[in-house]
Amino acid sequence: MELLVNEIQEEQSTTRGDYYSLALFRDEDAIGLEFQRGVGGIYGQPENGTPPYCIVTSDQRTFYGGVQRVTWAGSSVEMDLSEEACAVLRCTDRRLVLSLELSTDDLARVKDGLKRIFSGDDSGGFRTELIGFGD
Repeated sequence: MELLVNEIQEEQSTTRGDYYSLALFRDEDAIGLEFQRGVGGIYGQPENGTPPYCIVTSDQRTFYGGVQRVTWAGSSVEMDLSEEACAVLRCTDRRLVLSLELSTDDLARVKDGLKRIFSGDDSGGFRTELIGFGD
């Protein structure tokens, strides 16, 4: 499944825990995905084995975890989803390809944002493999 991305929105807050969201979408029809991560404070700590992030589709389908691998390739991002995530989010393929038509600054924001969402060890051992993100 491929999605053209030409707009992004970020939101973050540390007033009631650590919350961060990154929305990637097409501006003409607002079709896209939002990735959210909330840990600590009112968000609590994830239970053992529960990822601290979720994916939300444009039609509000939500799945916690399910991203097995994220590959950064400059102007595109490939995400490999679990079968369960693919079914719940109603994706036509387990591999999502996000084609990024963004400025250099926005590309850097997306790369940093995805790394923030999918890295860390807050998830009781669950880890998404990150490829092409450095460190």
